[in-house]
Amino acid sequence: MISLLINKDMAFDYVQKIIQKHYDAWFRRELLNHGRHLLLSPTNSLVVPKFYVLYKKDFFHKFNDHCEGFVKDNPYYRGLGESINEEFLQRAIREDALLLFVYPNKQIYSIFPMVIYKLWQNQPPHLKGELLRTQLKNNQYSIPDYNNGLKQVYELTFVFPVKLMSKLDLGNGVEV
Repeated sequence: MISLLINKDMAFDYVQKIIQKHYDAWFRRELLNHGRHLLLSPTNSLVVPKFYVLYKKDFFHKFNDHCEGFVKDNPYYRGLGESINEEFLQRAIREDALLLFVYPNKQIYSIFPMVIYKLWQNQPPHLKGELLRTQLKNNQYSIPDYNNGLKQVYELTFVFPVKLMSKLDLGNGVEV
C-alpha cells in the first residue's frame, strides 16, 4: 500500500476509488486545467453529486500575512489557507460540483464552491482584494506549443481559510 500520493494522477485515482466505493456508482473523468484538476460526473445517477478534484502539495501557509485585514476582522479564521483559480471556481459552480482538495498524505477536504464565492462577495471593499488576488507567474505546462513549456499567466485566485472546509472521511481500505 502506498502511504503518500506523490502526484496528481495517484491522487485522482485514489479519490475516484473512494468516491465510487462510497456511492456505489461509476463516474466519467474529465481532466481540466492542463490535467491538474479532475471533474468526476456520475454516469447513471441523478442523486450522486459531481466532484471537482484538485491535488494540492500543501496548504497556503502565508494566509495570515496575505489576508492580514481579513484575519484581523475575523480572528477565528486565522491559520492555514487554500486557493482556487477564479475560472475553475466558476466552473465548479456551473457544474454544481463539490470541491475536493486532496493532499499527499491522503487527506481530503471538501467545500461547496459557493461558500468561497459568497465569502468574497460579502466582504467590505477594502478586504475583497485580499481574498481575490491576481498572480503573475510563469507556469510550467507540458504542452508543446508553449515556449519551452513556460507560459506567463495572470491568474485571478480566490483565497480562503481552511477552517471553512470539512475533512472528508468516506472510509478506509482503498489502495492506489
